[in-house]
Amino acid sequence: MTGGASAGARGARRSTGGAAARRRAALVLAVALAGGVGAGGRREASAAARAAGVWQPSVAELGFFLERQERRLSDAALAERLRVPAAGTRALAALAIGRIGVPADQALLLEALGDAEADVRRQAAFAIGLLRYELDPEGEQARRRRAREAVAPLLQDVPAVAEAAAWALGAVGGAERVLGGWLERAAAHPPERSGVTVAVLGAWWRQKPAAPGPVKAFVDAPAAEVRLAAAQALGRIGSPNAWPSLERLLADDDPEVRLMALHGFRDAPAPVAERLAPSFLSSRDWRQRCEALLWLADAWRRAQRPPSAVAFEGALRRSLERDLHVRRCALRALAAAVPWRGVAADRLLQAFAEAEPAVVAEAVRGLASAGREAA
Repeated sequence: MTGGASAGARGARRSTGGAAARRRAALVLAVALAGGVGAGGRREASAAARAAGVWQPSVAELGFFLERQERRLSDAALAERLRVPAAGTRALAALAIGRIGVPADQALLLEALGDAEADVRRQAAFAIGLLRYELDPEGEQARRRRAREAVAPLLQDVPAVAEAAAWALGAVGGAERVLGGWLERAAAHPPERSGVTVAVLGAWWRQKPAAPGPVKAFVDAPAAEVRLAAAQALGRIGSPNAWPSLERLLADDDPEVRLMALHGFRDAPAPVAERLAPSFLSSRDWRQRCEALLWLADAWRRAQRPPSAVAFEGALRRSLERDLHVRRCALRALAAAVPWRGVAADRLLQAFAEAEPAVVAEAVRGLASAGREAA
């Protein structure tokens, strides 16, 4: 590739200094040029971009890419943009090709993975994950294999590129060996920056099937964002083998991690819900109270048996609290208990007299769903 894009020089010419600041300035500038802010804002964005040394696309240039994405048009003019001297144009071209999604354009993106500029490699890797491989059934598996082989080495690139590569491997699929090996090494020798670990954990649960084993090592990670990603991965995997690790995360110091772990239990059966959810009904975080109530609602609906007294009484109490969102979630849980608890139907009928339309609507839906299930 011309314009300093040879794969051989890639390792010696990584563009790392100030990359985050330049990306932020470029994003602000792109939004401004696309009409997201007024003329004054566009002038300020341009000044910020110049100060950060960021390439500045013209309105016409942005329009060129947006038009082709809107029309799903991949042509020679777009491919040529991958070979111009301006790295910003090359990055936008790679992203546009991915969003258009034509599988035959994979070769262009594979070439762009060898670009000397990190932002171009990042967008090319991300774009490879966006391609609609299913549009070419005959060549789909071969293209997915080529994508995995080409993107996997970028997990060792600078963090921004490695994160995009992890996302692409998750989207392409079939990368269990590569991702599992990376997680195993990261568990033994944690990277200095946690962003790539978060991205690889996000890619891992997208593999079919994905086992919880490689994720468990990150339940006690020092960085909260890694524990959050581990909680999400364990919940998405959905295996009972993941529940012990998720239960540990329910006691995490970070409220976001606890909330994600609680959400990960949503498919767990009623006995598990009735053992774990009630302790969250008195949480100071209304989101955790709602998540626990919605878990009970789903579990009771699936169980088709009377709810436990402790869990039911907790849901009933929450239906009387002042927080609108919690009351609605509690009414949903009570609706699932109507066939076995007459007081649940009484509370739903009482909610008809409330002033909040959203609460009344929830009560109507609850009684209607209970009636359908009873029928």
